[in-house]
Amino acid sequence: MKSAFLNLLLVGLFFLSGVAMAAELDDVKVLKVSPGKDSIEVMMQLKEGPANSYFLVDIVKDDKAAYDKLLHVLKKQQQKGKYRLDLKIASFSDSPSGSYYVSTEVAFTGAQSK
Repeated sequence: MKSAFLNLLLVGLFFLSGVAMAAELDDVKVLKVSPGKDSIEVMMQLKEGPANSYFLVDIVKDDKAAYDKLLHVLKKQQQKGKYRLDLKIASFSDSPSGSYYVSTEVAFTGAQSK
């Protein structure tokens, strides 16, 4: 009985370990936008994150939603505190600083703040 429970527990943990939970990042800050030949690199920071911490999202040309994602970034830059930019990133980690994500793996949403 004890062995069957332990086996079931191990199998459950195995399946859970393979499932990456998406992180929902609310109202991120845009620190810097750097255009490149085939992409635009956006340096961002968590709203409540450490001041010296950042992560990078590379908006690539191959991303079918690249224009919409760039539009969200530009609105956030222009309207700062009046525009809320939220991201959903699978397997996000806030450390180490400088973590890199490709835009095809990132969902962007935005809205006017009240």
